Amino acid sequence: MKIVKIFLASSVVEFKNERQELAAFVNSLNKICVRKDLYLEMKLCEDISSAVAMERKQNEYNECIRHSDYLLMLFGKSAGKYTIEEFDVAFKQFQAAGAPKIYIYFRQMPESIGVEKSVIDFIKRLERQPGYPYSMFAHLDVIKFNLVMTLMRDGQLNCDMEFLNGRMLLDKNPVLHLENVPAADRQEP
Repeated sequence: MKIVKIFLASSVVEFKNERQELAAFVNSLNKICVRKDLYLEMKLCEDISSAVAMERKQNEYNECIRHSDYLLMLFGKSAGKYTIEEFDVAFKQFQAAGAPKIYIYFRQMPESIGVEKSVIDFIKRLERQPGYPYSMFAHLDVIKFNLVMTLMRDGQLNCDMEFLNGRMLLDKNPVLHLENVPAADRQEP
């Protein structure tokens, strides 16, 4: 069985519910994937042992990132130093080995809430460097949709995909309601 490793990096506190929702979504995809001899392994920092580490605990997360096929990064009100470190580790590994593929998402925040300077600084850093694309999202369904499309485009997920009655179907199985996914994002791979 082929295993595709996906690491989810984000603020643990700010994105606690979203992290669990994305992990549940990947697990639901696995019901389809295992029939095709594929397993999507979603890693969250919560999944890594909470035992005391010989060095920094962050080193264990970084090592997991180095061995991932994909890195999904979620940013909201802040861009924490460890999440930025995870980006740096992943990008260095990507340059050396072509993986993990890095997908960066910033939550569209209401003007009344705003974002911290750390987010603005990280966006500016990304915009100064070629090859550092990022996306905005208002709803987690956009990330779910993009993940499926990426796996299809990369040939990881070999399924028949169709859109029917506002849903995305893989091998005739409904996997995602599309009401929260802008029509511009709904392009087949």
